[in-house]
Amino acid sequence: MATEPKSLGRHGAKLVLEYIGIGRVLRSDEIKDDIEGRAYRIAEAAELRMEKWTNTEADLTGDPETAADNREGELNDYEVRVFQGKDRARAIVKTNSLDSLINEQYNRTLDHVIDAGRGSVDL
Repeated sequence: MATEPKSLGRHGAKLVLEYIGIGRVLRSDEIKDDIEGRAYRIAEAAELRMEKWTNTEADLTGDPETAADNREGELNDYEVRVFQGKDRARAIVKTNSLDSLINEQYNRTLDHVIDAGRGSVDL
């Protein structure tokens, strides 16, 4: 079901949105896969940032690559949940341990790594 055409500017251009089609796109498997990938990139960046701030006495360099407890891509401190909503696919990245909860409270890790979903982040 299309909406009423709306006039855009003085040239009389009209735009008609087909909301059923937009809904199909937002609920598609391709969009769900993309959102899941973005959520996992955010969670992985949050894990790396958390390791940067929680290194053990053996390694105080702050480098995630040399962290004593580096886990090579495992998600232990953050959890990703992807689900299909009524109108669109959604993803949630949340803390999964007491350490990550405390780190989130003091360092706002997820706020700092949100751009990892787009493929860029500064740890």
